[in-house]
Amino acid sequence: MPAVQILSLPNFLNNPISHHIHDKLRPYAKHIIPSDDRYTLMFDKFEILMSLSLAYKNSQLSEAERDQAWIFGGFRYRTDNIKHVMEEMDKSLWTEQDALPFVESGIFGETAAECRKIRTEWQFWIEALIKTRQEDE
Repeated sequence: MPAVQILSLPNFLNNPISHHIHDKLRPYAKHIIPSDDRYTLMFDKFEILMSLSLAYKNSQLSEAERDQAWIFGGFRYRTDNIKHVMEEMDKSLWTEQDALPFVESGIFGETAAECRKIRTEWQFWIEALIKTRQEDE
């Protein structure tokens, strides 16, 4: 089932697993990240990086080999957090340097140019999903 169709399912929209994980982990992170808003931003950043990582992995495979699963996160409902994380990445990735944390980690690319490509493609994809969700509401 295509990702856009998955977002149309009422149960998926109302009860994403990421909200459950977010809430269950919150007490354990409270002493490290006291602010609930900051915790949610960090959680969303983690989910976005996981999603970018899968996009990168899939970009290196043939169509038949690609993982059809996708990291769906609660960040889809918090577009301000997506914007914040993307702006943070942009400050780093558009400097043309490969010695940056997002690049050196290899999470979603081996060079700044490769990371920018995956990040840009991911943003177009996630914006389409958000638009579909908003149209379904």
